[in-house]
Formats: sequence, structure tokens, C-alpha cells
Amino acid sequence: MKNLIIKFIFFFTISLLLSPNIGKAQKDLKPIVSIEKVDELFKNWDNLKKPGIAVGIVSNGEIVHTKGYGLANLEFDIPNTAETRFYIGELSNQFTVLAILLLESQNKLSLQEDIRKYLPVLPDLGKLVAIEDLIHHTSGIRDMAIAKALSGWKNSDAVSEEQAIQLFVNQQKLNYEPGKKQQKNISSFLLLEKIIAKASGTSYTEYIKKNILDPLQMTNTFFDTASGTIIKNKATGYYPKGDGFIAGTLNQMELNNTNVYSTVGDMCRWLLNYYHPKVGNTSLIKRFSALTTLNGKPVEERNFSFYVNQFHHWNYYGTKKLSHTSIEGGYACKIIHFPDQNMAAVVLGNGGTYDDEIANDDMATMSAELYVEKYFDKSTSSGLVKVEGINMDTKILESFTGNYWEPTGFNSRAIYLKNDTLMYSRGYNESPIIPIGKNKFQMLTYSNVYVTFENRNNKKSMLVEVEGVGEFEHIAYQKDAPWTKNLEAYTGVYFCQELKKTYHIARKDNKLIINNLRIGAIEFTPILKDVFMGNRRYFNELKFSINNKGINGFQLATSSGDKFWFERTPMVIARQTKLN
Repeated sequence: MKNLIIKFIFFFTISLLLSPNIGKAQKDLKPIVSIEKVDELFKNWDNLKKPGIAVGIVSNGEIVHTKGYGLANLEFDIPNTAETRFYIGELSNQFTVLAILLLESQNKLSLQEDIRKYLPVLPDLGKLVAIEDLIHHTSGIRDMAIAKALSGWKNSDAVSEEQAIQLFVNQQKLNYEPGKKQQKNISSFLLLEKIIAKASGTSYTEYIKKNILDPLQMTNTFFDTASGTIIKNKATGYYPKGDGFIAGTLNQMELNNTNVYSTVGDMCRWLLNYYHPKVGNTSLIKRFSALTTLNGKPVEERNFSFYVNQFHHWNYYGTKKLSHTSIEGGYACKIIHFPDQNMAAVVLGNGGTYDDEIANDDMATMSAELYVEKYFDKSTSSGLVKVEGINMDTKILESFTGNYWEPTGFNSRAIYLKNDTLMYSRGYNESPIIPIGKNKFQMLTYSNVYVTFENRNNKKSMLVEVEGVGEFEHIAYQKDAPWTKNLEAYTGVYFCQELKKTYHIARKDNKLIINNLRIGAIEFTPILKDVFMGNRRYFNELKFSINNKGINGFQLATSSGDKFWFERTPMVIARQTKLN
């Protein structure tokens, strides 16, 4: 039963949202869903033994449904209602973006201005970082969640606003040239909130309340600026554990200036502003709803594409679906918006988190057939792709097996034979790949994925092409290569000036180990010559640098694009560091 509460949120929301409003004929075909039918679907979740959800639906510019199910608090058996407040986390970033656009419309700032105009404490890193770069996730600024983790802080450690800003101040180089690459970075919204305060001459919370919440009558949206303030009608976040649940914790002050709680009713009022703007005008909302830009042009509209309002795009049975999810502290919240059908919904939950098994086609199809079957394009079914394969000798298949390293996303993949079928493994799941050419395969999955094996620069490689996403080259590696027999050469003490952090690297069997009293031991497995793969989030890759005197340091890289340089420390200084 783990995560079923939050999984069902996704499936049910999709079922309610896919009835388009294109012309009178389609509008007449929209199903009328009674409260009784909704309650029947949620009968297994509407009980007083486990956490639940609250659901709000907007259709044709009206709020058509708001209701809570399950418990808001397990200790006192308090039920969820439409008035229950949930922590909405990242969803509040939508308020921040709209506030920036409002300030620009009031001639109080320009999206092309350097952020240092409003935040002079930030270092000059040689390139202009514009306000719009923060919105588009193209700034190249460090992700503070990553800097925090690499500095040895646990995720549960509370970090003050001043400490978070200091992490920005300590940055010595950008991850990439602003505007040239898009990498999601939610922590940069702390900088946007500071810019709003500076440009408006008031606090961020006051500006949002006066210019967004009050005009939209969002009277149940609450800012927990003190982190611990008493919040009435608040749901407690929980995580499944065994046959029960444990309470979650929130320590997110370092990522956003405010912890925001809201209700499904208030969030529906927020969604209504897309259709009948009370805050801003039609032109501003159009900009707010536009695709983000990269290299001065709107990004391509495809799966996972970003919009200015922080939604992601997904093609669902031929229908454009925009979604925005927040998962923190036992709260799992999601907004789904079908702009072409003039429909949207918000689901706020307090019983767990989304996971990789969210795409259960049977559940989604069953819900869709009940509500909106007539509006699906069945030819774009999200089921497994059909592959017309060719016969291939087992010995040829064996020649493609092995381990492969993807040096940009820092992913390790394994290719092996299973019942005469070549399998592609990500470590946590596997997919069959079917031969369609002498060295080209197609994956049995939910979208078109092609795998091609080649020899590049006398090295065995694997090219993975994901339709609508891009190509990813993987390099074959040998787990027990000769160079891995001398790992002692990599041990020692290394210091990062930017993080003000020292790492002691030791050898343990055939791996390198970084021991940290706060976050435990982090293991690094040898991959390519002088390159190691980490087993902890953010500790993705160590790449050692060698000069004429030997190893002089390493670059610690993360899958988010952050890279930190650690310089090898002389043993005398190392001993002093250890004593201190």
C-alpha cells in the first residue's frame, strides 16, 4: 500500500482533466461527474486510519469540485477537508515568477538586468546573470541544496537565510555561461525573492499578499516565515513505513525565504487567474504561460519542457498536459493544467511521495474511460512501443554486453543477456532492447528509445537516443581494469576553497571512501582511468587531475552540472586539519 494515496492522486486527476472544451459539440460531450461518483472512487482513501488528500477541480473558468479525504493528523484523528492547509513547497515559485512580471509591468525592474544590481553582495563571476536567467533555470549559479550536501550538512539540518546567502557568495565560478544551458535550480528562487523585496521596497511576503493573494481572495494561504509558527487547520506530512506511517520533517528555509501553506480552494482561485485574470492582464498571463528561453529562443515544446510559470510539458494521449509537483516533508502536491481544454486541478496530499512506478497505464486508462474516453487520441497511446525486430546470433549479442559510463549525466548502465534477449539495466530496473539493425536496437519502453553500439576512437561505446530528449554517449569500462589495482595513489587529504570543506580519502578494498561523521561513508567505485562513481546523491563523480608531480586534486561533479575543485593538501597541513 506504500504511496498508493499519492499515486491515486495522479491517476484520478488525469481522469478528471482530459475532457476538452473545443467548440460547442465537445463541450456538450463533457461528462457530468456527481459528488457521489467521486466519493465512490475515493472510498478506499476516505477513512480515518491513514493520511489522505484534498482535490480541487477547475473547468470552464469555474471551481467545480473541492473536497478532502483521509486524515490530516493521525495523532488526533483530524480529517482532511477542503479548508485543510498543506505545505505546497515548490508550487509557490509560481507566485514568485508572477510577482517578477508584475514588477516589470510597473517599471520597477527589467528581466534583462543583472541580478547584482539588486544583490550587490553576490560575487562578479565574469558573466552577466540576468533576472530572467533565474526564472528560465539558465543562470549557471550553484544549486544551494547541492552545496549544502557537499559541505557535510544533512538534509534535515536547518539552514538560516544568512547561511544560504553565504553559500551563494562563496561561489567562485558559474556552472556554465548564463542563457546557454538549462538546468533546474529551485534554490535560485531565494535570489528572486530578494530581488522582489529590493525592487518593491517591501518584504517578499507583503508584496505577494498585497498584489496576488488579496486580489484573488486567497485568504487561506499562509506564510510560515518564522518556521514553527502555529498554523491552524494544517495537515501533518507523513511517509509510509511498514504497515503504518511516520511523520515527516521540513527544513527548507535555505532554499526559499518562505514556507507556504495553502488549501485546494485557494489554489483553485489561483488557477482561475489563468482564465479570467484579476492579477495582471491577458498579455501578462500569456507571457507567464509561455515557454522558457534558451540561447535567446523559446525552448522546443516537448516532454519535460519548462514554461515560465514553472510547469513542465507532457504529451498525454495527444493532449498537452502541464504539471508542477512539489515533494517535501511527507507532503506531495501537484497542479495539472490542460490549457487547450480550459481545465486544471490541484491535488494536495500528506501521505507520502511520488515514485518511479507512477505511470500505471491500467489505472490511468480505467480512470480515463470512466470520465473522458471520448477525448483521447488512442493512436498516441502511452503503452509499450511496438518493435519489429530482426534475428541476431547469440554470439553477436554477447559482443555488446558490458558496463557503460555516461560522462555527462554520470550514469552507469549494464548490458547483459537474459533468456537470449539483450537487456538494458539502469541498476534499479531493466528493459529489453530488440535488434533492428546490425548494431542498432530499440528499447521496449513507453517512448522511442534507440541504442547503437559503436567503436569510437578505438573505444567501445553505446549511443542512446531518446526521442524528444536527445542523444547520450556511453563509454564501455572494465570493472577490474589493471589501473584499479593501485588505488592507494588516490588517497590523501583534499580541500575545496569554495565549500571551505576538507575531504579525507581512504581506500577500502577496491573502492575509495570519504568518511563524514554527519552523513556517513561515501563510496566511490573506479570507472574510467582516474574517474570514480559515487554511491550518494550529489556525489556523482570524482575525476582526478595529474601533473608532473603526481595527483594534485580532483573535480567533484554532480548530475545537476555543479563542479567543485578539491586541491590535494600537503601531509603536514593535513595532519593539522585532522587535529583541528
